Amino acid sequence: VHDYIGNDRYTLLVLGGTKTNVVPLLRRFVGFGALLEVREIADARVRDVYGCDLILLRPDMHIVWRGDQLPENVGKLVGIATGHSKQ
Repeated sequence: VHDYIGNDRYTLLVLGGTKTNVVPLLRRFVGFGALLEVREIADARVRDVYGCDLILLRPDMHIVWRGDQLPENVGKLVGIATGHSKQ
């Protein structure tokens, strides 16, 4: 999985073939001036290892958030992930 992740941007891993609409998240990252790359890994085994459909990683490879669908307030998530808002 590390081969799919850049170290100069945020990465959203979309696992197991999920069809979640990630456009709202991409737009929010652009609004904060942060780069987000979406990497799809359709292999269900990888999804099973991580236990969820979506994983958001910081450029330093720490997991910021994970879940099976995007939260209702993606702006808050992006603000926390990028350090632009208080938790």
